Amino acid sequence: MDYALVAIAGIVAIVAAAAWSPKLGVAAPLILVVLGVGYSLIPGVPEIDVEPDLILQGVLPPLLYAAAITVPLVDFRRNFFTIGVLSVVLVVASALVTGFVLYMILPDLNLAAAIALGAVISPPDVVAATAIAKRIGLPARLVSILEGRGSSTTRPRSCCCAPRSPHPRSRHPVPM
Repeated sequence: MDYALVAIAGIVAIVAAAAWSPKLGVAAPLILVVLGVGYSLIPGVPEIDVEPDLILQGVLPPLLYAAAITVPLVDFRRNFFTIGVLSVVLVVASALVTGFVLYMILPDLNLAAAIALGAVISPPDVVAATAIAKRIGLPARLVSILEGRGSSTTRPRSCCCAPRSPHPRSRHPVPM
């Protein structure tokens, strides 16, 4: 029963954040982050444990698909080289640099874990970046490059985070 109430409260929070974000002039994901931090600070609420495979196989693919179908194919082909550089080279470089900085700051963290953590935290969310880019009035070409980069960033990012020992029933180390 507790989880059902938490799920209903989560749906209400998502709808409320989507309704209030235009009125407040703040992106809805930021409101949801503030609500999540507020929820975690309430004493006595049930702890929510979500399996990573549920997120990687159930939540992430529809979000990536929704972001990918908004990119016009003509713009994607025209900006293919720029999108490729931004989605592969820049993601790997930022993961390595962030990982090396984390490795230097936190001496107990090994380099592989630091690079994996750098791959998780370094690239920005495409949905939030695109929403901000459209709001501030960036040219359409830059917005399409941003959308294309975001829809093709997940694979290099997940390769940087690939576990060393895959699931026994899987042929791939990372679910794609």
